[in-house]
Parts: sequence; C-alpha cells; structure tokens
Amino acid sequence: MGTATRIPERFSKIVLMNTAAYLSDRVPKRIRLCHIPILKRIMLQGLNVFPRAATKMATEKGLSEEVKAGLLAPYDSWSNRIAVCEFVQDIPTSPRHRSYETLKTIQEKLPTLADKDIALIWGMEDWCFPPEIFMKKFQEYYPNAFVRELKGIGHYLTEDAPEETIAAIREFLEK
Repeated sequence: MGTATRIPERFSKIVLMNTAAYLSDRVPKRIRLCHIPILKRIMLQGLNVFPRAATKMATEKGLSEEVKAGLLAPYDSWSNRIAVCEFVQDIPTSPRHRSYETLKTIQEKLPTLADKDIALIWGMEDWCFPPEIFMKKFQEYYPNAFVRELKGIGHYLTEDAPEETIAAIREFLEK
C-alpha cells in the first residue's frame, strides 16, 4: 500500500488479504515481546521463533510437514534470520518507532485510493489481523470494496483455503 499511495497511477486493482496499512494500537503481545532488545536477537535470530510460530499459529487447518519445512528453509541460520528480525522490528509500537512516520504517511494517503477497485479477502479466524478490527478499518476507507470472508480460515489464506482464495481473487479481477 505504500507503493500504491506513492504511485497510484500504476494500480487499477488492489487485493488485500489479512493485513494492515495504517497505525493500530493492536499489536499482539507476542510481537511486542520481540521488540525487547536482548530477547529479539535470542528469539528471532537464535531460536527462529517467529517463522516457527507462524507455521502453527497462522493456519486453522494445519500445515503438512513438507510445507512447514519449505516455509522454514530460508531461515536456517543466524545470518539468514536477519530479515525476519528486521521485519518484526519494523512493526511500529509507538510514535517514537522508526517506521511510525512512514506508516502514518501511508495511512494519510489511503483515501486517495478510494477510486481503485479494491478487494478485501479475509481469513475470519486470523488472530493477528482479526477482521472485526482490521478488515473493518479497510471497509471504512473503502466502503465499495469487494469483500470475501473466508470462514474457518486463519492468516495463511492460501494454505487454509487455496481454492476459495484463488476463486475470490479471480472473481474480483474478472469483474
């Protein structure tokens, strides 16, 4: 959404699935814990906690061992976990946070995309981006959005409901 708000002329349709692009006070405690300096290095880079937890918590239906292995494979060493560590650190938790102003700017520009075709395809059991908070907020920005609620589906829509997710995207893109 940052790119779309900077160069909106390059986008005609936007698909959003279980995400945020605006400031929120709702940052899960699990993620806040990863912002504690000594813990972040131990948990994120040393123990690979974030990707490991995601293989269990981001899906309602569970992942095969093969898929879990594929999701964890890129993060097989301390040095290969820097990106995960930085990704988690980039989630703003206060106005003093390094990415707060960037996200605030994106949020301020979200209304400029209201003339675009926007889809909100949401796993309704997502603990990290619960629909009653995050999807609802996007619906305030984009009241005419194409909405597809996937019941019994978690954060990993394409793992929990690949056919439904692809069908919803196709339906949106073809309309």
